[in-house]
Amino acid sequence: MRLRKEGVRPAGRAFAGRRAGVAMAAAGLLALSLTSAVAASPANADAVYLAAPASLPAGTWSLENWGHSGYCLSSGGVDNGKVTVYRCNSSSNQHWHAGSSHGSYQQFINGDGQCLSISGGSASAGADAVMANCSSNDSGYWATDFPQIYNIPHFVNQHSQLVIQIACNCSGNSKVVDQESYNGGADGVNDTNQGWQLETF
Repeated sequence: MRLRKEGVRPAGRAFAGRRAGVAMAAAGLLALSLTSAVAASPANADAVYLAAPASLPAGTWSLENWGHSGYCLSSGGVDNGKVTVYRCNSSSNQHWHAGSSHGSYQQFINGDGQCLSISGGSASAGADAVMANCSSNDSGYWATDFPQIYNIPHFVNQHSQLVIQIACNCSGNSKVVDQESYNGGADGVNDTNQGWQLETF
């Protein structure tokens, strides 16, 4: 299941070619009135759409990078171990679920019971994303936000107010994930290493 913001069409990207099935399902949903945070199309029960403000779905999901399709956020299960991307394979270190909340910010917990965080609780751009023991530290809490230009969620750290991304903006196993300023979706193409699709298992 992939999450999209309700009623906003992506711009500046050949969206239909890449995600035709989801785009068609989205078109069918435009006539529906969504009154809850999550709604599913009866015609396409495996597609989930979020209305703003976004909230994370129940259950377990993966985080696939939008700009580098087929590569998912992965953890090594080691405290303070760097978070990377790896070819999506549904392994437990690519399983995530929502934890406790700080208002609109939530923990992202992996299959090993650790939380997505930022190394040293840093507020600096370029600091690595790591796995850490879950705590009340706000560096381990994330908000889900939808840039208007291409309509794919990005995740904002509560402490730094920066977003996670593939640091090299490139494909490949074990590429490091870090935090950086959201670049505003200037062209809807080159910034997509900051976008992540949630897909439920």
